[in-house]
Amino acid sequence: MLALLLTLACTRPPAPEPTPAPPVTEPAPEPTPEPTPQPPAGPVAIAAPAEGARLAAGPFTISGTAKVWEGQLTVRLVDAAGEVLDTQAVTADAAAPGQGSWSATLTVPEGATGAATIEAFTRSAKDGSEENKVAVAVTLP
Repeated sequence: MLALLLTLACTRPPAPEPTPAPPVTEPAPEPTPEPTPQPPAGPVAIAAPAEGARLAAGPFTISGTAKVWEGQLTVRLVDAAGEVLDTQAVTADAAAPGQGSWSATLTVPEGATGAATIEAFTRSAKDGSEENKVAVAVTLP
């Protein structure tokens, strides 16, 4: 019996099991913000000149895009009194259902000054009325 007690006294108690480390949790990734949806572009758009541009007397280039029947549209320069200073028929390089690019050269007449508007639009096949009109405000020298 003494041998049994000595054996028990001399043996080491079992080592406690190590406490497991807490699981490593990575922070949840920040959600990528969705881009703000843009309203669909209309069938006619003016890319240049920019809104508020100051135009000198003489020729200038107007450009944009169109998604219109046969790619046909009209561009014009109108002064603050509503007088058409210059106008031109334009054909985009693609017709609906595709979207095409277009450009035209209009002329600011000598002596024209003040606020003006560049307009681009299509004509109704039914009655010739203006449709899909967009406008950019500009200043003449």
